[in-house]
Amino acid sequence: MNKKYLLIALTVVILFVAGAGIFKKRNNFEKIEIRSGQLYEAIYGIGKVKSRKQYELKLGITSSVSKIYVKEGDVIKKGTPLMDFKDAATFFAPFDGTVTYIAADQGEIVFPQTTLLTLTNLEERYIEVLLEQEGAMRAKKGMGAKIVFDGQKGESIGGQLESLYPRGDEFVASIRIDNFSPGVLPGMSADVAIEVGHRDGVLLFPVKAVAGGIALVEHAGERHKVKLKLGASDGTFAEVLEGDVHAGDFALVK
Repeated sequence: MNKKYLLIALTVVILFVAGAGIFKKRNNFEKIEIRSGQLYEAIYGIGKVKSRKQYELKLGITSSVSKIYVKEGDVIKKGTPLMDFKDAATFFAPFDGTVTYIAADQGEIVFPQTTLLTLTNLEERYIEVLLEQEGAMRAKKGMGAKIVFDGQKGESIGGQLESLYPRGDEFVASIRIDNFSPGVLPGMSADVAIEVGHRDGVLLFPVKAVAGGIALVEHAGERHKVKLKLGASDGTFAEVLEGDVHAGDFALVK
């Protein structure tokens, strides 16, 4: 074959392959149907698992440790001896729990108001969430909550807001959960959504499909950009307040 024609043929092949790649990239969209439905409004925060029962052993005088009866990780019953001191009485467990911290050795001199041992009940747990002022003003006792623990994405459990109070300049929400997994321990964190309201018959648009108020929409097989004004959101979908979109259209996401 003539070198000139061979070069032209190779050029055509390269352009065809490149064009196919561009075509594929342009059509590589995730399609999410725009629909009417129920929208839950929520307040979001990062929660921390807490124990309802925690005991810290402290002395009011300087003394020395005569004997330590337990070790970290021990699961003990109420009334189990914990520590003996030279100049103080023996201390006993005030409730069933797990020894989660020991900060003294036998024979060691210890000082007043120093935490020497911590006993924690790992069964009676709740979640504490710090809210911003705007969220705290909308939250009310008895509201439902959805909780997703780190490492368990997609698996949510239900809870209920049982109290809301100030702590210094912070606003603290306490979430009760009745079906904690045994593997969830105090100190673990979770994403918390407190449901503050819901509305029916709302035109819902996927939040991730909007950038700068503009979205790519497919209507009757035709694609076009649409300017949108969105309202309340549950974090995944938002209410459409303004924009030329309809239920049954598709939002396109790269």
